[in-house]
Amino acid sequence: METKKTSQKSKAREKALAIMSLGASSILLLTCIVLHVNPLQLEGLIFDYAVHHYFMFGFISLLLVLFSIKLYLSIYNEALKNPADISQIIRASFHKRRYKPKYYYNEINSTIEKSNIAFVDTKTIDHLNFSQEDVLINHEQKKLRELELKKSMTLGNQYKQKVKIFFQDENRKLFTETTVWHADQKYISLKGGVALPVRSIYKVVI
Repeated sequence: METKKTSQKSKAREKALAIMSLGASSILLLTCIVLHVNPLQLEGLIFDYAVHHYFMFGFISLLLVLFSIKLYLSIYNEALKNPADISQIIRASFHKRRYKPKYYYNEINSTIEKSNIAFVDTKTIDHLNFSQEDVLINHEQKKLRELELKKSMTLGNQYKQKVKIFFQDENRKLFTETTVWHADQKYISLKGGVALPVRSIYKVVI
């Protein structure tokens, strides 16, 4: 089983690198066409710009590196979910839902206020009692929850990015906002080493 997972991850990395390389090559070709130069002349233009505007060039380079890393992780995660369909990997990686506008977050916060879902600090989660039954019944919802938790773990470990986790104890619906350090099929580990059962989670907002 472990060998199979390792093989899937390896293939996902290869596809992610291949897609990134194809994208970079396409951008390079389009730039050459627009500027009416060949790749060697383009290299000279870039080098000349770097010499005269080294601070700006360094800043732009840093932004490109960060964007490339984020895009690579996005493509890699999609490749794990859709190992055979490269076109679907590309579409999903650039899907507009990944770039949620401000009104989306305002809508989420408004929903929280209207539904009276209580915020809890992660430190108090250990003192809560949870049902042994899963709060989700639908298989697709459970699959989506699993994918969102894995994505949250990647964001938590790579970028220390917090996510909103909506869950339910024996009596009420709650939510917390924190980083996810680890996620498996039974529990997720939050900041401070707090464990939250996956069966209690019904929504994750990244």
